[in-house]
Amino acid sequence: MKRFILLILACLPMMAMAQEQSLIDKYSTIDKCSTIELSKDMIRSMGADDGIDTLTAISVEDPTLIETFSKEAADYTQGMSKIMSVVQNGMRVTIYATISAKTSKVVKMVIFTNDKQNAVMVILTGTDIELSNASSIVNINL
Repeated sequence: MKRFILLILACLPMMAMAQEQSLIDKYSTIDKCSTIELSKDMIRSMGADDGIDTLTAISVEDPTLIETFSKEAADYTQGMSKIMSVVQNGMRVTIYATISAKTSKVVKMVIFTNDKQNAVMVILTGTDIELSNASSIVNINL
């Protein structure tokens, strides 16, 4: 039984990556939806300090898909810590984080916002994600 539990725990990061990739694959083929994936080198060229390795963003601008996408985003962030929720210009911005048990540093951050017209989810992965770097890359003022 212990081996089974360890196997499940070892597979959790891979399952999260598969869920992220399936969202990217799904929304990259739908009209009025956009996806972007940035590498570590591109993020560095944008002036972010070390700590962020990848940035993935999904934008949905089809009002008929907002509710479905919001539910999928909620499923994706399930199990993550909600670290902040801010209303900015009438739009709620919610930030979730996964903190490494070994290093006590943020290794994944999800920034999600939506209203009736669009929804955006930004997923940052790395080894030590600072909120200030994340907010400067995605252009939010916190």
